[in-house]
Amino acid sequence: MKLPLLVPELREAIAEGNTEELRLICQSGHPSVIAAFISALTPREAWEVLRQAELPLRAEIFSHLEKDVQVDMTEIMKREDLARLLAAIAFGRVLVFSGRSSMPENFSPWTVALAISIALALQVMSSTLIGALLPLGAAKLKFDPAVVASPALTTIVDITGLMIFFLTTKIILQL
Repeated sequence: MKLPLLVPELREAIAEGNTEELRLICQSGHPSVIAAFISALTPREAWEVLRQAELPLRAEIFSHLEKDVQVDMTEIMKREDLARLLAAIAFGRVLVFSGRSSMPENFSPWTVALAISIALALQVMSSTLIGALLPLGAAKLKFDPAVVASPALTTIVDITGLMIFFLTTKIILQL
């Protein structure tokens, strides 16, 4: 399939809900070219196109987008989608940057990448949950949610992030 020359063709496929055509478009060119095309769309339209790609390709296309487009798109993504995308990016980065590093014999770059990406995905989901529930709990206990949300939220998310990371790596890497 050749790349569409006009953004209206992408918009038409989105409007028709033609997920197969959108998936083929994502696979039809270099990720930087696909990123250039979807950058011309609104963030919601860009996400509709991008989510049709397989996860590794989605992460690569996303990494070629301008930072402001990435920020706009992350506001639209569901938290679970964001967690999966960040996990895929982390997985790929570990594999790319661990090429010549020395590791103990019982570890491989794949298992380390898996541990890090799963821990990152769990952390994103848990921090979203904590960020939603902590102010509600504070309000229920008659505390000011704004006061509790800032310092307590940061501390709790940091602590749970460390616990999630160490527990996940301990389980996956069998430490």
